[in-house]
Amino acid sequence: MLLAVALLAAPAAAGASVQQETTFQDDDMLVFGDADTQAQTVDQLKALGVDRLRVSVFWYVVAPDPKSKTRPAFDATDPGAYPAANWERYDRLVRLAQAAGLGLNFDITGPAPLWATGTPPDRPDIESTYQPSPGEFGQFVTAVARRYAGDYTPPPPPAGSAQSPPPGTGPTGPTGPLPCPPSCARDVPVPVFADEAPPDQGALPRVDYWAIR
Repeated sequence: MLLAVALLAAPAAAGASVQQETTFQDDDMLVFGDADTQAQTVDQLKALGVDRLRVSVFWYVVAPDPKSKTRPAFDATDPGAYPAANWERYDRLVRLAQAAGLGLNFDITGPAPLWATGTPPDRPDIESTYQPSPGEFGQFVTAVARRYAGDYTPPPPPAGSAQSPPPGTGPTGPTGPLPCPPSCARDVPVPVFADEAPPDQGALPRVDYWAIR
């Protein structure tokens, strides 16, 4: 009898809704990791049951001449006007996520290139976050949205060009290196995809979830 009462009094286990998603963010591995690190991380997260990857799209990383105070002459709303190599980490990630059946949530964020900021008095350490231009940022957001709308095909890279950042040379900000995992210091070969089309061809997959920070 006591056992029956105890069972009746026990709270029911909370059940997860089939409509709930599991989202995971790790910019060190997914953004600043080399091609092999990105691929392994996506595979591991898929195996763990993750549904969606949250990824920071750093303005400073993608922008041309980010350390210059002089704005380059380019159409900042055109994704093709940015250095192709600056998009590679994100292009590769959206294709990996699509192949794994994972959704994406792109958070477009700073720091800003120095040509899109003001000049703080006696504080060069905060220059990349000081009075960023809303107009310039809006143009960058437009470029990112156009590139990952599902119908943009980037031009093929020149023959023999590298498809991932050189090991040990993670992107740097105006005051020093941006976050980079230990794998950046290792010379890890890019995986070879045999008997199938290279993963960097065709239109880039669509990103459906967006945020601006």
